[in-house]
This record gives sequence, structure tokens and C-alpha cells, in this order.
Amino acid sequence: MSDKQKGLIEAVRTLYPNAEHRFCARHLYNNFKQEFKGLVLKDILWKVSRATTVQSFTRAMNEMKDTSVGAFNWLSQRPPSIWADHAFTYPKCDILLNNLCESFNSSISRAGDQPIVSMLERIRLILMETIHKTRSAMTRYKYLSQGGEKLREYHGK
Repeated sequence: MSDKQKGLIEAVRTLYPNAEHRFCARHLYNNFKQEFKGLVLKDILWKVSRATTVQSFTRAMNEMKDTSVGAFNWLSQRPPSIWADHAFTYPKCDILLNNLCESFNSSISRAGDQPIVSMLERIRLILMETIHKTRSAMTRYKYLSQGGEKLREYHGK
């Protein structure tokens, strides 16, 4: 997943020909809102990008067209396979944003000025700390199944 930097699409296609490349929906929206402003269009754009079926995607796109033909045309020029959930070929997750990558890059940036072995060790420690914090937080949740529904109880300390 990328933020649509110039040259990145071709580079990913060349280096990883079998990889699926997606655009971050937030970056797509940032480009969209330069020309098409307003909360209504923003909400419709997110509805379109989050649609998980062809039918819901088509309905949302028709809603976009009814609201703004220009916005519809702008969005139609971008292939859904790189920004719309329903069109992802091999969905491993439902993430439409690259916030996770940006957070990770931010957390390891302080290790970047160290020699390579020290940098890798620092990144390893950051990952271990993150995994430990997540595991500790998850031990406070208890999931119960009742009548086919899942209930979540929080056991705070």
C-alpha cells in the first residue's frame, strides 16, 4: 500500500510483479478534496472505497454520480482494483489506510542514524516491545459466545 508517489506504481510492478499494489484511501481522499469539497462527497467517497461487494460499490458510485458528476468522473478514472475494497484480488486484510506503515516508520526513524547492526537491533527491540504491549492488553479481554453472538468483556486493572 502506498500514498501514490510518482514512479512507485511502476517500481512495485517491476520489482514485485505478482504483488497486489493498493493506494491509501486517505491519500486518495486528500487528492479528491482539492477539487471536490464538502462532507457529503467525503462520506460518499469513503462509502465507495469501503464497499465490499460489487452491488454496494455500484450503489455508492451511483450516489456519487447523483451528487456530483465531476466527482464521479474523477473517481471513475482510477481503477477500483487499487483503492476499493470490493476489487482487491487477494484481500489479506481490510485495511484501506497506510497509517500502520506510517506509524511503524515513525517508530523506527530514531534508529535510522545508527550503524546497520545497531539499527536492526533497535528495530527488533521496538517490535518486541510492541508485541508484548499488545499481548498484555489483550489478556484483559474475555470473549464469550452466547447464542451465536460474541460478547466482549473488558477486565481492566
